[in-house]
Amino acid sequence: MFNAVILQLEVVIREHGAVGVLIAALLEEIIAPIPSSLVAMFAGFFLIPADYTWLQAMSTASLKVAIPMSIGMTLGSLIFYTVAYFGGKPIVIRYGKWFGLGWALIEKTEERFIKGHTDEIILLSLRSLPFVPSVAISAFCGLVRYPIKTFIILTFIGSLIRSVILI
Repeated sequence: MFNAVILQLEVVIREHGAVGVLIAALLEEIIAPIPSSLVAMFAGFFLIPADYTWLQAMSTASLKVAIPMSIGMTLGSLIFYTVAYFGGKPIVIRYGKWFGLGWALIEKTEERFIKGHTDEIILLSLRSLPFVPSVAISAFCGLVRYPIKTFIILTFIGSLIRSVILI
């Protein structure tokens, strides 16, 4: 099955270029088995010609890989943010006791998390690190009702940094 995913990923990126990278990154964000490093690696391999200079390769990587990948990751993150934002409370109330969570704890965390710029720095840092699962970050932000505008901006910038690291 994983081989089929890799082959489809190759086809999408080769045939659709930057739009294919956006689609692959969106799917990677939604479907866990596709690693973001694989999307970046394939995109770099298929979209950046080997005879380019370093400067040409970096500008092409930015335009055809990093920016579309960041847009796809941001759109995918919005799905989990929205689900947690609107459906998180009933889930926490019903199943939270099994994980040591209660809605009162979520509300307390929400009050603490939305105050100050250190939270924005933490969110941006977590988004930038390739080994931190972005689904958990998105769900947490939706659960504590992190401001959507700030979430989108920090998710895009953090995903852009993450994409550049992976490329």
